[in-house]
Amino acid sequence: MSCVFFYGLFMDSSLLSDMGLRPVSLGPALLRGYELRIGARATLVPKPEAVAYGMLIELTDAELSSLYSAPGVGDYRPYNVETERLDDGTAQPALCYNLPADKLGVEFNSEYAKALSALLLRLGFPSSYASEVNPPDL
Repeated sequence: MSCVFFYGLFMDSSLLSDMGLRPVSLGPALLRGYELRIGARATLVPKPEAVAYGMLIELTDAELSSLYSAPGVGDYRPYNVETERLDDGTAQPALCYNLPADKLGVEFNSEYAKALSALLLRLGFPSSYASEVNPPDL
């Protein structure tokens, strides 16, 4: 099993289950030094003063391979990161799948941002963070 820091719609364990995967949720976490960016989907980009929120979820290597070979996410690559669990503040190493910088693009998927903002609120993340993901003026 691999621990993965999910920060987009894959934070939703029921979505992963509906895809035939068997996610084991380890709870909410944050990742310092990265900022969430919405394009066609979500990705994280380095920004020293930023914080990104997400869920730590365990999946098998085979499940991760299957998940990231699907259309729309095939360009995402795994990186090793050090997250901070929100329940007790302990460090938790994890994989984090991100788009390489040359694949970022400039489009903004407002429907994705709206769905992600609603998911963040449902999972109990700060409302200020959910508002950053989907600003009310868009």
